[in-house]
Amino acid sequence: MERQVEESRQVEETDRRVEESGKQVEESRQVEEESRQVEEESRQVDEESRQVEEESRQVEEESRQVDEESRQVEEESRQVEESQVEEESRQVEEESRQVEEESRQVEEESRQVEEESRQVEEESRQVEEESRQVEEESSRSVWQPAEKMLRLQQDGAVWLLIYLAQYLCSEYTLGNERVQALVNTTRIHILASMNPDGYELAAAEVEDRNDPELNTQE
Repeated sequence: MERQVEESRQVEETDRRVEESGKQVEESRQVEEESRQVEEESRQVDEESRQVEEESRQVEEESRQVDEESRQVEEESRQVEESQVEEESRQVEEESRQVEEESRQVEEESRQVEEESRQVEEESRQVEEESRQVEEESSRSVWQPAEKMLRLQQDGAVWLLIYLAQYLCSEYTLGNERVQALVNTTRIHILASMNPDGYELAAAEVEDRNDPELNTQE
């Protein structure tokens, strides 16, 4: 009886051990499963970390490319600005030279205009002088025949009248303006001397008109 009890205890003890070993085995399997899961998660984490590192390297490469492109753009912009500034400076210099050339031309033209104006003034003075000379000569040419006629009065009134008529006709035909104005605006009657006593007074008046000093005073 005691053996049976002892055996039953041993059996129970064995069963407990078996159960405990089974539990341990189950726990070990669970541990292994968890370890596998942990390893899988670690592998995933490692893969994700590698992906993150790859993406970070790509980002860094892109950033370097962007920096390089920005430097290139800045360099090109500086070159463009320098070229534009140089071109504008050349244009400004060319325009300044053109303005200086135009100013010199204007000054030259102004000097030419002044010279022409002086020439015109000189010519006008010459024309005035010539006109005065012509007037003096015309006045003398009108009165010189009268003087001759007065001097020839002693030879006869007929010759005086003939000379006067011949003079008026010839000068009118030749275009003497004073004679033409006289003939066209004056009624002329050719007569013999009506006042012989006034010869001396008329001769003195003619001499006064032909006197250069008196004419300059007028």
